[in-house]
Amino acid sequence: RNVMIYFDKTTQEDILRRFVPLLKPDGLLFAGHSENFSNLVREFSLRGQTVYALSKDKA
Repeated sequence: RNVMIYFDKTTQEDILRRFVPLLKPDGLLFAGHSENFSNLVREFSLRGQTVYALSKDKA
């Protein structure tokens, strides 16, 4: 928890992409406010302030 702030943006994106095959199609990823999903819109869609779900084409 709270370790993502210590990685550069590229490493953060790589780590977050590793969750894609691990999440069930209706699964949710609860992230902190410091996680940056701006370059991951193809993989995740925002469901709440810091709640993300797999995008439809990834589920």
